[in-house]
Formats: sequence, C-alpha cells, structure tokens
Amino acid sequence: MHKLIITANPSSKAFTHSIAKKLEELSLEKADTVEILDLYKTDLQQEYLKYEDMKEILIDSTTKALQEKIAMSDEIVFVFPIWW
Repeated sequence: MHKLIITANPSSKAFTHSIAKKLEELSLEKADTVEILDLYKTDLQQEYLKYEDMKEILIDSTTKALQEKIAMSDEIVFVFPIWW
C-alpha cells in the first residue's frame, strides 16, 4: 500500500510534523511505502489564485505533478494545525 501524508505547517518543529513522522514510521513497519508532502517546503507549492485565474492552473505542470501523487496513493492522510 502506498500512503501519501500531506502536512502543512510553516514551522518544521511543529507537532503536526511529529505526527506525520510517527505515522510514516508506523506505516513503514507494516511494509507500506510512504511519501510525506510538506506543502511549505516543496517545489510543488502553489500560490493563491483568484477565481478568474483558475483556468491557467488546470494545465499547470505543478498541478499535474500533484494529481499524479494523489492518483498513485492508496491512502491519503492530511496532518495540519487547527488555529482558532
């Protein structure tokens, strides 16, 4: 099973990164393949676009790369902070 763990927190010392790493360890113990995608540290990071500009992003190579990662995954886990 291939697991994609998506995390999004600007601090690399945040609890969300610890959770993602622990989940990675547990998954590897079960012989799963794992990829952690940190949305703050990746070359696949995308900028916020207005609705009018969304047509351009649909053909963007970054979007295609993210779609491929999602399509290859059997399980997707999101780990992110909740700020009140």
